[in-house]
Amino acid sequence: MGSAGVATASSARAVGPVPPATNEGYPIIAPHDPTEVTRAITSRGATLGFSRHGGGYINSLDLGDGVNLVAPGFGRGGQTAVRDGLHSRRFNPTQGGYRDGGGTPVDMSVTASRSGPGERLEIPRFNLCLFVGDGQFNYNEHEDLYPKQPVYGPGDTDGIDETGLSQDDECRSEYDFFGFVEDASSMAGSAGIPVFKHYTCVEYQRDPGPPLTVAGQQPEKYSAIHQSGPGAVHRNGRPAIDESNRITDIAPELFPGEEATNTDMSGFFNRYSLRIVHSAGYHYGLWIDPAGNWQSEWLEPGTGPRQQRFREDRYYDLVPGGRIQGDGGAFQTPASEDLIIAATGEDPYDSLGVGIFFPQESAYNANPIVGIDRKTGKVLYTDDRRMRTQGHFHGGLGGGGTKTVQGATFESYYTMFRTTQYLTGMFAPGIHGHADAVERAQREVYLLIGTPEEIRAAADNIRRSLPRAFRPVPEVWAS
Repeated sequence: MGSAGVATASSARAVGPVPPATNEGYPIIAPHDPTEVTRAITSRGATLGFSRHGGGYINSLDLGDGVNLVAPGFGRGGQTAVRDGLHSRRFNPTQGGYRDGGGTPVDMSVTASRSGPGERLEIPRFNLCLFVGDGQFNYNEHEDLYPKQPVYGPGDTDGIDETGLSQDDECRSEYDFFGFVEDASSMAGSAGIPVFKHYTCVEYQRDPGPPLTVAGQQPEKYSAIHQSGPGAVHRNGRPAIDESNRITDIAPELFPGEEATNTDMSGFFNRYSLRIVHSAGYHYGLWIDPAGNWQSEWLEPGTGPRQQRFREDRYYDLVPGGRIQGDGGAFQTPASEDLIIAATGEDPYDSLGVGIFFPQESAYNANPIVGIDRKTGKVLYTDDRRMRTQGHFHGGLGGGGTKTVQGATFESYYTMFRTTQYLTGMFAPGIHGHADAVERAQREVYLLIGTPEEIRAAADNIRRSLPRAFRPVPEVWAS
C-alpha cells in the first residue's frame, strides 16, 4: 500500500490453497445451549470463553471472580457480522448463527499464542449462516432446522418460489469465516493488563449464480443472496434492494467504474461487537476526544441512548448512489477515536473497563479488502476502501428479566458496544473475468481489560508494535 493508502496488486504472495469449509455437508444451524463454554484461553488472569456450537463466538469473560460478564446467545455475545446498505442491512452473514438458540457448529483448536505467554484459539474456515433478520425481513420459508421468530408467520416475502428446498438452502450464505483469538498481553508492555488479539476474516467464497426463475427449480447450489433481491420486500413494505446505496465506483483505483450489482455488497460494513450483561454494572461509555481528553456517556438503562464516535477515512465523502467525489480528507480525527470502553464509572483512573481497540495503523485494518485466487491461495491485490470507522455504545437492550433458550436461563438485559468499519463495497466472485478471484474482508481488533487509563496506555503500546506491512495470515486446516 502506498503512502496515500492506494490499492496494491500482487501475484507473488500466497497463503496456500484455500481449504474447504469445515461445515460443508453438515447442517448450517443446530439447536444448542448458547451458554456452554467449549474452549477457553486466558490472559493475565482473565478468561475468555467460546462456543463451538456458535461459530466460536465469545460467550464468557471471567475476570477471575467466577462471574461471566458476557450476555450469551448465538445472536449476542462477542462476534463478527457483516451487512450492507444495498440490501437494506438485512442480508446478514453472522459468525454465531441463526438465532440465540440456533447456532452454527464449528470445530476449534488451541495452540500457543504468538503475542503473549498464553494460548491461541484457532477457528478454521466454515460457511456463515444468515441471521434470522431482526424481525424486519422474512426471507426464511422453511423451518426444518430451527424456528424463526413467531412475528413472521408462515411463508416468506423474498419473492422466490422455494418449493422443495430446505432451511439450510435458505440460510447458508455465500460467505466463509475464519480467524483466531490469542493472548496478546506481551503487546501491552508496562501497562500489564489482560489483552486478547482477535483476527477475523469474512470471505465471499461461493458464486451467487443466477436467481431462481421457475417454480420448484432445483439448482445445483442455491444462492441465498438472491433472497434479498429485487422481488423481496420487508415487513414495512419497502423493497429489500435500496437503490440509494448502490455505489457506482466500488474500487476506483483497481477497477474504475465498476458499479455494484445485486449480488455485490455495496455500502458494506464489518462489525465487531461485545454484549455485557446489565447486572455487571458497565453502564458508562468512555472515549478520548480529538484534544486527547477523556469523555464519557452514561448508557441510561431502558432508553437505549447511543453515543457514536466517528473518524473520517479515505472515502468519507462518497455519496451513496454516486461516484467517489474526492479524497475526503483522510484521517481528520486522531487515532485515539479507535478505542472505545464500556466501564463501571466515569473516572478513567478508578473505574473498571472493557475496551475494544481497532487500530487503523494495522496493515490488516488499513487494507481491509484482499483479493485471493481461491484455487491457489495467491494474494491478487489489497485495497483500501474505507469510508469511515464508527464506535457505538447502546445501553438497555434485550428487555428486562431473564430469557430461556434451549434449557438455559440467563439475564436478558445487556449493554452492547462495537466498532464498525464502513467500506465502499465488496465484489462477488469472478471480478474482471478472473473466475477464481474472491474477496475477503479482514480486521485486527483487541479486547483489553483494566482501568480506562491502563487500557489507553496498553493501546498506545500496541499501536507502536503493529506491523505496517501486509502479510497474509495462514489458515488452519481442519484435522
